[in-house]
Amino acid sequence: MSANECDAPTQRLQPQPPFDADDADFILRTSDEVDFRVHKLVLSLASPFFKMMFQLPQKEGEANDQLPVVPAAEDSRVVDKLLRFCYPCADPKIETLDELHAVMEAMAKYQMCYVAARAEYQMNAFLDSEPVAVFAICCRFGWLATAKRAAGKSLALPLRDFEHGSTVKELKYMTGEQYQALLQYHWHCSVAATSPLVDVKWLNSDSGWVWWTCQTCVPHPSPQMVHSRSGFGNEARYVRRWFMDFVERAKGILSDCPGGRLDTTPLLTVILKQTHGCQNCRESAFEHIVKFIRNTLMPRVNEELGKVSLNLTV
Repeated sequence: MSANECDAPTQRLQPQPPFDADDADFILRTSDEVDFRVHKLVLSLASPFFKMMFQLPQKEGEANDQLPVVPAAEDSRVVDKLLRFCYPCADPKIETLDELHAVMEAMAKYQMCYVAARAEYQMNAFLDSEPVAVFAICCRFGWLATAKRAAGKSLALPLRDFEHGSTVKELKYMTGEQYQALLQYHWHCSVAATSPLVDVKWLNSDSGWVWWTCQTCVPHPSPQMVHSRSGFGNEARYVRRWFMDFVERAKGILSDCPGGRLDTTPLLTVILKQTHGCQNCRESAFEHIVKFIRNTLMPRVNEELGKVSLNLTV
């Protein structure tokens, strides 16, 4: 390599607008050697860390630019998204929770508490897919409201995943007390969600369902499930056995996943198989059970879940 080649300035990757501005007054250089041309005023307003730093004597700029250069430990993907939260432009599109977490770590490092709320809002995009990870991250950053929403979404996951260990790497960000609070919340919700199916006397209130009207299928001799109202004259009528089997299966699902869905293919497939041999039930069972789940059972389950509180301190 010649001396001239050694003396030549390094060609660096250029960031996307607006971080290539000609009127920038300093450069933020990332760990992967990308120079972001930014404005002290914007960063000072968003970050007390940068505001204090800019009050200190600045190192002279490089010969080819004459702007002060501040090195950043983060790579260009994180810095780009971090700066877009600070600048008056559209919030960045974040694809993964890991990416959002890295940006939030940078926000905490640079004390960007005023713009962190916008990053917290983006956590909502991952509530359904990664509720436990979101819960842990929110515990780390003190975001109680979003942590509670994540705990609610975690009810769609089996309790045994918590009790016997989890592969969620973000668990390390919460304390033992916070993890215990999540376990207790899940357990109390499990009890609450199954309570409408433990005491089933309230199911006698509607005689129009096919599991009451059918007289062909095998009955279930449950003393709690005998209907003797005027719809059948004075005749006591037992509920069909396949319905009580549904009740037990639904109870098992809600015990494991208090926020789980009951109107899904596996459970409904079992009902279709059990009622296939009965002409009366075969014609109506699927429609009736779906209506019962959506309009009668789940509203009661959700009412019970609403009574459970999460005792969490962040």
